[in-house]
Amino acid sequence: MRSRFKNSRGFTIAELSVSMGVFTLFGLGLGVTGVFISKTFNACVHSMDYSNQQMRITDYISLDLTRATAVQLGNNGTITMTLPNYYNTDGTPNDPRITGSTVAYGTADVTVRYYRQQNDLYRSCSNPSSTTLIASGISDLTCTPTDYGQSIEINTSFTPRFQWNNKANVTSLNTITSTTLMRNQRSLAAP
Repeated sequence: MRSRFKNSRGFTIAELSVSMGVFTLFGLGLGVTGVFISKTFNACVHSMDYSNQQMRITDYISLDLTRATAVQLGNNGTITMTLPNYYNTDGTPNDPRITGSTVAYGTADVTVRYYRQQNDLYRSCSNPSSTTLIASGISDLTCTPTDYGQSIEINTSFTPRFQWNNKANVTSLNTITSTTLMRNQRSLAAP
């Protein structure tokens, strides 16, 4: 019986070496591209997370500043505000009481305080008593009165976690600034 594979030949060593080299280069290129895309994706997710936290800080503080009747700016980004007690603890609205030229809601005002502990920003409220973590990873929070105390400028900074270069002297802060008009307050207490 004759073999069907009598005239078949295999690849030479040179052909195998060239094909293995091309395949290895292609695999390395694919691996490097995958790592680059993964790092870029993680950097984008991290940047968007910090942007969301900056917007959350701005939204919380601006809402409270707009309603505040008294504001005291402290050191290290500490803000203490007195707000009218618009709602009961069960969520029902308090009826306004007019006394002379002032309007009061409920039995007592609400004190809201924003403060930093290391790189976290907290909001504490007196009625109902609660403390909420607003954001983490904050590099800097400053509040500055503007327009003769009628507005407050809020600057929030985060340091990006993912950087392509590892130089220690390179700092690049991601900063957001907002200005809020205090409609119930026309002057600030000294820090």
